[in-house]
Amino acid sequence: MSQTAPLPTSQLLLGALKDFQNDPIVWLPLSVFVVSLLLARRPKGTPRLSIGRRAVALWHLINGCFIYTLLDGLVGGFQRFPTLHAEYCALDGRYLLQDGMIMILSRVEIFVYLPLSVMAYVGMHRNSLHGDVAGIVVSTLAAYGTVIMSGGELFHILAGGTPHIPFDADLTFSDHHIRYFWMFYVGPAILWTVIPVLVIVGHWSNLVGKLEVSKKMKSR
Repeated sequence: MSQTAPLPTSQLLLGALKDFQNDPIVWLPLSVFVVSLLLARRPKGTPRLSIGRRAVALWHLINGCFIYTLLDGLVGGFQRFPTLHAEYCALDGRYLLQDGMIMILSRVEIFVYLPLSVMAYVGMHRNSLHGDVAGIVVSTLAAYGTVIMSGGELFHILAGGTPHIPFDADLTFSDHHIRYFWMFYVGPAILWTVIPVLVIVGHWSNLVGKLEVSKKMKSR
């Protein structure tokens, strides 16, 4: 990939804000976020979530609305918001080429990941088993998608193909590589593989605990 000087952070933020002002589609993830907050109001008598569980629930909602939908879906997949889309193309040339696998993943993130993320958030706050089940499913899909997307590119490079990403093979740590490879590619790939696995473990533990309590109640 050809290297371009990274856009200064201030210009990137200003450009993104202007894009958001000019494209009403930004209200889609924002509206889902607000509605989800309203739907998640605890029914009377429902125990309050622990700080850890609240953090996991918020992880699902933020990912669903802003990572999966706004960024990966609308910016990456549907080429909305030119400033951020240019950053996605600099990060991974497959977005510029509209690679089939990337385009499918982007749409799955909007139409599958988003509903599951909302179900996980609302269900957790309402102390419903559905919240843990949805959380397990969407976290599994997220980890799988990350492995497929990043792993597919790694196999492509190892097979001798031209990298679609700014692969820092010589460990130059130039400004371009630090931003687009280490910070925006390697870092997120690790986070969105490790954290979903930890979230799955937490959901599974909570789900098993609730089922055991339910069995004990029925056996009395």
